[in-house]
Amino acid sequence: MHKEIKNLYKERRKQNGTDFNRAGCDEACGEQWNARSIAMEAISLAKEGKISEAKERLQSARDEVQKAHHFQTELVTKEANGDTVPMSLIMCHGQDHLMTAMVVIDLAEEFIAVYEKIAE
Repeated sequence: MHKEIKNLYKERRKQNGTDFNRAGCDEACGEQWNARSIAMEAISLAKEGKISEAKERLQSARDEVQKAHHFQTELVTKEANGDTVPMSLIMCHGQDHLMTAMVVIDLAEEFIAVYEKIAE
């Protein structure tokens, strides 16, 4: 489902000629949401005792959030270099998604460790 949303954003950007910040934020939000969902899936796998699979999914979540973090770093770098980076509700929303995904990934790592210890 999340990939469908991401594809809709991409198609809308093509149609509307949306600017870099808006387009990138739309895409980053999708990646962050994917990362959060994958991390939650990792927790479920660990709960089922599938620790190895859970760790693989957790790495996938990290990979997804890294893509979004790269976009955020681009914006911060642009602003640090004196370029104007417009702030908008959508940009705030994107930052919220990023931080949420990062927290869920951190917590997933802890949950997996706990489930692994219980399984021993």
